[in-house]
Amino acid sequence: MQATRIGGSKCKVRIGLAVAAAILVALPHSATAADWPTFNHDNSRSGATSEQLAAAQRRQAWVWRSPSPPQSAWPGPAKWDAFKNIRDLSSMRNYDPVFHPVIAGDALYFCSSADDSVHCLDTRSGRSRWVFTADGPVRIAPTISEGRVYFSSDDGAAYCVSASDGKLVWRFNPRPQKRLILSDGRLISSIPIRTGVVVDGGTAYFAAALLPWEPAVLCAVDAMTGKP
Repeated sequence: MQATRIGGSKCKVRIGLAVAAAILVALPHSATAADWPTFNHDNSRSGATSEQLAAAQRRQAWVWRSPSPPQSAWPGPAKWDAFKNIRDLSSMRNYDPVFHPVIAGDALYFCSSADDSVHCLDTRSGRSRWVFTADGPVRIAPTISEGRVYFSSDDGAAYCVSASDGKLVWRFNPRPQKRLILSDGRLISSIPIRTGVVVDGGTAYFAAALLPWEPAVLCAVDAMTGKP
């Protein structure tokens, strides 16, 4: 089948969550419809799917609205680099201005920096199935694998919850610490996990870091148990 790349006019779903709204394209339900289980579809970030969608099938089915817009970690340009003393920089950190959704089966999942939560919506109705709240902003798209949802948070931890009901399976903090820092009006870990979680071969990978003078930690844990 011909691959379809998200960003063009042909796609399985087209979702805009920038600022406050989500629009889902109406699709006939099919048990064989291709999933979009992680950011840009797969671990290679191909941004393409084999799913085909006729023009007549593209219409608004429902709208989900966030009470408040995403809260970007680095709003605006990075005006200066304190570590290297370089000023007048352009923005290189504009990675979370919108909510990034993923889809598996008849459920849509996305992380929200507005309410520190992961949301699960029914793709047919747009109604909420469950919400899981972390201890800090959740910025990067979740990953769906083997009936579980994997994501990371500014609270310094990676999480695994059940895809069906949002119940916690495991939580892993690579460097537990009581010290928090203030970032754009929010208290966060000094080594937040802002990479999301990649799952491959039964292993979940993620990294924790923020400032050049603070430690950076690369982690690989068992995807089922959360053990290193």
